[in-house]
Amino acid sequence: MKNLLDDLIEIIGIDDVIPEQSGSFKQLQIQETFSIPENKPEAEHILSIRVNAEITGTQIIETPIAQSNEGQVLLGKKIIVQGKLIQKIEYAADVEGQPVHTAEFEKLFSDYIVLDDDIDCSSPVIVTPYIEDIYVKLISKRKVFKNIVLLINAASSAFNLGSGKPDEKRKKSLANRYEISKYYKCNVKEERCFTQFVLKEKIEIPRPKPDIEQIVTTIIDPEILSMKVINTIKGRSREGQNLSGKKIIVELKIKQKILYAADLICRSIHGVEKEHYQSVYVVVPERIEGTDIEALLRNKLLQPKITVEDVFARKVDERKIFKSIVLFLEFVYIPSYEICYSYQHSSSGSNLFVAYENGRHAHQITYDDDHKNIKPKWSPSGQEIACLSDCLGKFMLCLIDPGTSSKRVFTQAGIFEAISSYCWSPDGGRIIFSAVKGISKEIYSMDVRGSEYEQITWGNGLIKSFRPECSPDGKRMAYIRSTSNILNIWISDAKGLDSSQITACGYIKDFDWMDDDKLVFISGKGNKQDEASVIDINSLEAERIFTGLDIFAKKLIRISPDNQYAALIGAKSNKNDVDDVYLYEFKNKCAINITKNFCTTKISDLAWGIDSNKIYYVSDELGYCNIYSISLRDFCKKQLTNTTAADIQISYRPRIR
Repeated sequence: MKNLLDDLIEIIGIDDVIPEQSGSFKQLQIQETFSIPENKPEAEHILSIRVNAEITGTQIIETPIAQSNEGQVLLGKKIIVQGKLIQKIEYAADVEGQPVHTAEFEKLFSDYIVLDDDIDCSSPVIVTPYIEDIYVKLISKRKVFKNIVLLINAASSAFNLGSGKPDEKRKKSLANRYEISKYYKCNVKEERCFTQFVLKEKIEIPRPKPDIEQIVTTIIDPEILSMKVINTIKGRSREGQNLSGKKIIVELKIKQKILYAADLICRSIHGVEKEHYQSVYVVVPERIEGTDIEALLRNKLLQPKITVEDVFARKVDERKIFKSIVLFLEFVYIPSYEICYSYQHSSSGSNLFVAYENGRHAHQITYDDDHKNIKPKWSPSGQEIACLSDCLGKFMLCLIDPGTSSKRVFTQAGIFEAISSYCWSPDGGRIIFSAVKGISKEIYSMDVRGSEYEQITWGNGLIKSFRPECSPDGKRMAYIRSTSNILNIWISDAKGLDSSQITACGYIKDFDWMDDDKLVFISGKGNKQDEASVIDINSLEAERIFTGLDIFAKKLIRISPDNQYAALIGAKSNKNDVDDVYLYEFKNKCAINITKNFCTTKISDLAWGIDSNKIYYVSDELGYCNIYSISLRDFCKKQLTNTTAADIQISYRPRIR
């Protein structure tokens, strides 16, 4: 213990030996302003301060194993620590002769320490306080400000503190450390949205309630008043705090009721009620599963959960109570349906299912045993699903609410003979579709909530227009026009005006928008190798892609939501017996095979996850069609469904708005 002089005040109590290294500790800064008792004279100046820290109680509680977006780590256990600071001040009185007087105070404290995973909780955990700094200042003749920097350190008693080596019991448990560390890494690397904090305050018993003899119980009821998302910086501080760009500010009202036995002969029970208002923040990612935090909060897909982990209440004197509450606030992401797929269960029937992004909790939303529901597409809002259904004898457009499974026929068979392809407008207000009407096959637009349709393309029966796709900004539309079986891509505005041909190869197989000014497309004819290209729709300059790999047949191409990659289904030979998924990176102009199938495999469809870090595709590599996913982070493949389907078509939900 050190004795120091600070501004001519003797400081007694600072520890001269502090652990060099520890994983289970908490740094506290305990500040207070206290008054010299009325029965003591006023102070002229402080001579010395002596502080001693004492641990009065501990309790180990269970916690999740997780890491917050802010960098807080939970390893499964934390220890609640209660203690007190015993403080004695010597001062020269502000009277003639300046006699020396003393004043003694006790300051209660309570906090928690996250226990390191190498601490053996089957043995007693020893908590030791270390006083690192003491500051005291006389701010008036009866008021003293004091600040104590306190370190509380937890260590297992299974360690021999003298030698620094574990005992035999601890030594045996080291054999399991490797397995424990693998479990720890697996769980902690996934960040969660939480914060943990401690509320400390003194409560005075109001008049005319009687004095306190003993505290009986404490009741805590936290309530969330409001929440809002704010923007912040991105980065990591030297202290290890992470900021992600978004925080949720939470306003809390904490209702408290303390029951105590009165200092009366009858020891009657009395209560003190108080409301404490607190504002806290939780660091959250900008998006979860591709959806903005604001939208998740607004749609109640990110829900707050507050837990009271510990309550400590102690009588300070006959009229005051010290109270400390440990709270854990977490925002829990409610998984929602993100994948929609059509499942062909027989030659004449297929139904739609929705599932989480990992394939779990599959839920059927159409129930047509003898009809087909195919080509599902989520609406841009993620609230509806469109599909083609032959429930009226011919394929018509239908809209389905995935929550209620209600189905509404969007186009009537009496107007159109069949619908072959369609797309949503980016704002979700209209559906653009290709329909057969008489001898013509043209593109039409229809308001989602209305019944009026508008014809966009005009042919003469020999010219057919189909496969419409809106540009990301909704100002343009691309489609395939067929003239005597010569297929090219045409561009027009959203109304079908100002149309022009942008390709001349004549054999377009598939295309997708890259951005508002560029398209990717596949072209090919007969026994010649297919080509994949990017074209600028303004300059009409084209550049071939996927040139570094020997891909003979190219079947389908899709651009990632961040426009960094293209995914393609292709086969190495003209036999088309082994399909693979290929990935092209535009920045580095390189392509790789990410499935590497070696036996007969058909891949029929693919879709991007909204975060651009995962590809979903349909493969029959096990004899039946199933959905698989591949992560672009580690290229790990997972099978998401286990069906006997003859065919599956998939759609991934856009961001919720």
